[in-house]
Amino acid sequence: MKVNDWATNLFKIIGAALILSIAFNYFSPNGIPLFGFKSELEVISDSVLFSQSTSDSFITDITIQQAVKLIETRNIVLIDARSETEYSNFHLLGAINIPSKTFDQHSEKILNHKLDTTLIIYCESIHCNQSYELAKLLAQFGFNKIFVMKEGIQEWIERDLPFTK
Repeated sequence: MKVNDWATNLFKIIGAALILSIAFNYFSPNGIPLFGFKSELEVISDSVLFSQSTSDSFITDITIQQAVKLIETRNIVLIDARSETEYSNFHLLGAINIPSKTFDQHSEKILNHKLDTTLIIYCESIHCNQSYELAKLLAQFGFNKIFVMKEGIQEWIERDLPFTK
């Protein structure tokens, strides 16, 4: 085999590996952003956070700052939608674990609460959809104050906020 053929084959292998890894990362729920990433998280007003209305079921994105406000001023239920293993590694203080993928096995942890209980659900990061999956399930059961902390526990920890192992 000539050096030229060897180099051509090497570049083909590296190119194929690069394309496959980028495609895998793009379609992975926990993929990392490759190019400058701006959050599409819309900030809601605090009046929505502290609204007493319970007429319609809704799921609302909130920022970490808004989650902190709710935690400090309200009686809330904090829910980690990640797997049991991820939860056991670390989670927010006071959070209960209800993995979205195994909701049936953990539903008793939440279904005994009043339907107007304020719920804050989170998962790994802004790229994770487990919190939304769980929020939709809980909305179907009639919970009507559901907030999803879109930025997730990853950003919470990066901001040096308290969590437990």
